[in-house]
Amino acid sequence: MLRLSFFRYLSASDRVDLSSEMVMSDRDLIRASEIADWCFCKRSWYLNDRDVRPSLVQVEKRDTGIHYHEQHARTVKRARTTMSTATYTLLLVLLVAAAYWFWTKAR
Repeated sequence: MLRLSFFRYLSASDRVDLSSEMVMSDRDLIRASEIADWCFCKRSWYLNDRDVRPSLVQVEKRDTGIHYHEQHARTVKRARTTMSTATYTLLLVLLVAAAYWFWTKAR
């Protein structure tokens, strides 16, 4: 028996094969990736949905933008590394200075 709710059950002979009754086309399905694309960029989702492909000029511009952003990310990472190194060096110098100060006062 197939349980439908708390009070109603269907026997195997009462079941309806939904695959033969209602067939949905792939066009009617909304996938999670489509929702994510729509939330990220509605224009991109719209163009992808209509199979619009970028021209060669647009592809070159996109590649140039990708190259620029990758270079910028490397620069930012290098700057963060430098700042982290400087911060740790400053903390080490302060720790050594405090230790020296306490050592001279203890003598």
